[in-house]
Amino acid sequence: MMQRKLNFVTASLNRDLKMMMRDGFLILIIIVPLLAGTALGILYRFLIPFLDRSLGLSLSDLLAREYLPLLHLFLILLPSIMTGMAGGFILLEEHEQGLNPFWGLSFRGPLRIFILRLPPLMSIYLISCWGSRVLFSLSAGLPFVFQPLLLIMGILEVPVFALFLAGNAANRVQGLALGKLISFFEMAPLAAYFLDGRIRYLFSVLPPFWMAEYLRAGRNEPLLLVLSLSVHLLWIFLCFTGYRKKLF
Repeated sequence: MMQRKLNFVTASLNRDLKMMMRDGFLILIIIVPLLAGTALGILYRFLIPFLDRSLGLSLSDLLAREYLPLLHLFLILLPSIMTGMAGGFILLEEHEQGLNPFWGLSFRGPLRIFILRLPPLMSIYLISCWGSRVLFSLSAGLPFVFQPLLLIMGILEVPVFALFLAGNAANRVQGLALGKLISFFEMAPLAAYFLDGRIRYLFSVLPPFWMAEYLRAGRNEPLLLVLSLSVHLLWIFLCFTGYRKKLF
C-alpha cells in the first residue's frame, strides 16, 4: 500500500516537471527573476547615479534610505507569483484530465497530495528567489542581506497563488486571465509605502501588505510578524477550502 502511494507521488512529481518544461514554466520561473534582479541591480548602480549627476538629483540617497527594501521585497514576491501560478496551472490541467477524484480516493482527500507536492515548488522558488537577490546584490554593488523571515513569508505565498488559481479558474484559459488579477497582489507593498492614513489599510487583507509593513519597520516587530504569518495562513486555508469544494 505504501509503495503504491510512493509510486503515485513519484509519477505525479515527474508529470509536474514535464508539464512545466513543456510549457516553459520551469525556465520562466527561474530565468525571469534572475534577469529582473540583474536589471534592477544595474539600474541601481549605474542609471540612478547618472541621473543624479545629470539632473542634480539625490535619487541614490533616497532609494538607499527609503525604498531599497521595496526592491528586495519585489524580488521575493516575483518568484512567489510565478511559482504559484505554475502550481495552479498543474492543478488545473489535472482537473481537466479528471485526475482529482482519483486523488480523493487514494490519499484521504486533496490536502495530503497537495502537501506532498509543495516541496518541489518551494525548492524551485528558493532557487529563483535566492538567485535573483544574489544577482541584484552583485550587479548593484551591495552586500547580500539574508532575511529568513521574509523568505518564509515568500514561500507561503506559493500555495496561496496556486490554490487561488486552482480553486477559482475553470480551466487553464481562465487561469491565464486570473493570473493577471493575481499581479494585483504586488500593489499591496506599494500601498504600505506610499499611502498615508487609514486608506492604506484597505490593502491589509492582502498578504504582501504585511510583508511590506514588517520590512518597513526596519527591525524585528513580533506583532507585524504574527500578523503577516496569520494572514498568509488564513489565505491558504480559505483558498484550499475553495479548491476542495471545487473537487467535491
